Amino acid sequence: MKNNVKLLNHVAKRGLVTNRVLKKYDDIPGPKTYPLIGNMLEMKFLGGELEFNPFDAFCMKLHEKYGDLVRWSMLGDNSLFVFKPEHAKIVFQNEGSSPIRPAVIPWEVYSKRKKYPPGLVNSQGNEWKVQRSASNPIVAKPQSIALYLDTHNRIIDEFIDLLKNKSKNGEPICVEKFETDLKYLLLEMMSIVAFDKRLECINAERRSPEILQLLTSIIDYGILTSQLYYTVPLWRIYRNKIWNEFEKTSDFIFNFTRKFVEESYNTLKKTPVKENHTMLQQFLLKKTNLNFKEIVSIMSEFLLGSFDTTATTIHFWLHKLSTNMEIQEQIYQEIKNLDKNHSYIDQDDLSKIPLLKASLKESMRLHSIAPTIARSLSNDIVLDDYIIPKNTNINVAFFVMSKSEKYFKNPNEFRPQRWLKEHQQNEPINPYTTLPFGFGSRMCIGRRLAEQKMYLILIKMLQNFKIEYVGKEAKLGFRLIVVPGYDLNLKLSPR
Repeated sequence: MKNNVKLLNHVAKRGLVTNRVLKKYDDIPGPKTYPLIGNMLEMKFLGGELEFNPFDAFCMKLHEKYGDLVRWSMLGDNSLFVFKPEHAKIVFQNEGSSPIRPAVIPWEVYSKRKKYPPGLVNSQGNEWKVQRSASNPIVAKPQSIALYLDTHNRIIDEFIDLLKNKSKNGEPICVEKFETDLKYLLLEMMSIVAFDKRLECINAERRSPEILQLLTSIIDYGILTSQLYYTVPLWRIYRNKIWNEFEKTSDFIFNFTRKFVEESYNTLKKTPVKENHTMLQQFLLKKTNLNFKEIVSIMSEFLLGSFDTTATTIHFWLHKLSTNMEIQEQIYQEIKNLDKNHSYIDQDDLSKIPLLKASLKESMRLHSIAPTIARSLSNDIVLDDYIIPKNTNINVAFFVMSKSEKYFKNPNEFRPQRWLKEHQQNEPINPYTTLPFGFGSRMCIGRRLAEQKMYLILIKMLQNFKIEYVGKEAKLGFRLIVVPGYDLNLKLSPR
């Protein structure tokens, strides 16, 4: 009983007071655990029913079988899966000023072997804090994001013109695998941010062999990372074929980034810019404490992140809008009400599109591309009277919560209106059920930039085309994130 009193006092200091007797971590529901190997016998390759890939399906099976709080262990690593927003809130409230997010091991191993800085995604502790503190004023500031409106408007207009030119006499056009066009568009838009230079890749006739290799490398990078991440990491000891392919692909991406960042730096030295510095210029002009290698790592992450996660998000979003024509028409009318005499979209316009923004939120709720957001806390916490020891890897499973009838009325319906203020009073949404950009000081640093790009693309697409999906049944796939398992085949009818 004395031990229980000590534990109660311990958690009370963290604001988690309970009058009930606390239970041990080992009492949390979960598969049978064996010494050393943990729950490994549950895995399909050893005769069990579970497999990590796809990870979203793994999370759903754990939840269905064991409930809202599930214990998991593998070779000495303890993990906890959380499926309640109330638990998610407690986890994030205790993450501290330098949240620890379990590393993506293949990226960590590659960085150490190549002696590259880990970047914002994989760095931890003070190293992360230094990089994030230096990057926040540059990347997350609204003024910095607005600096790219002119160029991004022009790029998307060129993209729209290329699509229009495929139409004869204003007739509808069918575009197969539109996701590929989107990826080139996003690559072009991000190259302005990462390199202060256009790569000239939205027009197929201008694409260089190097750009084609870059696109292939970025796609392969995600696939190979997933293959390494969700297998027993024997590649850490023996560099197998998959690791060698991953290393070769990573080398190309990082060398590509380094080359273009160096070119921008040399140009900046020859022709100094006195004001309205771009993000890259602010990094290079020593407005931070970051060295050149750290800047290259951050720009590589921008390139990879904008390509994969943003392209995937737009893919899902376009599918939802192109299969819900009534909602698409309502958003089109909202865009028409901007009353534009020209195609340029400015910051004021972006403040007047609540339904379009709500439709993105709703699409991200239905298609959470990250099955979980993970944290490792530096202190014990209590969830449902269970003591969760510090350093436990806690996976908050938004992929499951965001589609649960417990938290959303008609959860499988695409209803953007549920996010509008006038609907929130009757149908309040717990903010911890869906956090597509993460939470707190470790949330996605490129959120504002990503949202601005996505809004611009969809506004201009809907201004110019009625969009209908003409592909096969939509299914989910998985790499390191949840991805569409179908081609985005669209019928575009010029307006």
